[in-house]
Amino acid sequence: TTDPEHKFDLAIQLGQLKIAYDIADGDKEHTSEQKWRQIADAATRVCDFRLAQECLVRARDYGSLLLLAASSGNRNMLQRVSEESATDNKGNVTFLSRFMLGDLEGCLNLLIKSNRLPEAGFFARTYLPSRINEVVALWKKQLVANSDVKGAQALADPENFQNLFPLYEESLQGETVQQSERRAISQLPASSYANHPHVWDRVPLEEIDD
Repeated sequence: TTDPEHKFDLAIQLGQLKIAYDIADGDKEHTSEQKWRQIADAATRVCDFRLAQECLVRARDYGSLLLLAASSGNRNMLQRVSEESATDNKGNVTFLSRFMLGDLEGCLNLLIKSNRLPEAGFFARTYLPSRINEVVALWKKQLVANSDVKGAQALADPENFQNLFPLYEESLQGETVQQSERRAISQLPASSYANHPHVWDRVPLEEIDD
């Protein structure tokens, strides 16, 4: 056949991925994102993950790229997904990729930038207690702007209500320790995962006491 569209479909069906790729790459202006996804799907079925990755990048399919990068332990690709999905305002993918990278500050900043301040407040309380005061102040400001003064008054922060935040100082120490660990772990290969304790089995405050 001489028809490019028909030739592309036949190449996909026959598993001739190089031909399909060359057709798509040779007509970049008219090649749809769907075609790149088709090649990526076909490449994944035959375990050609390098080709699948390249095609997913061209298709701007950040969700599939996130899955591929996470399952293969590809930190560089996770970083790329984080950056490019942020540029395209794909907030959920950006958040997940940053979280997998251990970029908790980036996750919190994204929530704040997206004006999702309740989520930011709980995220800071759980992972970044040093930023609780900052987030609560923004949350209160948002509530007042929405004429919810009582809601703003009901929010407490460690700076003004220390009695409501037991072990707050200890949690700050735990945050510092965890930050150092994340930096060290980020340099390790994914294959070292089995040699580290599961996060859900750890109690940082108890580790500080020990």
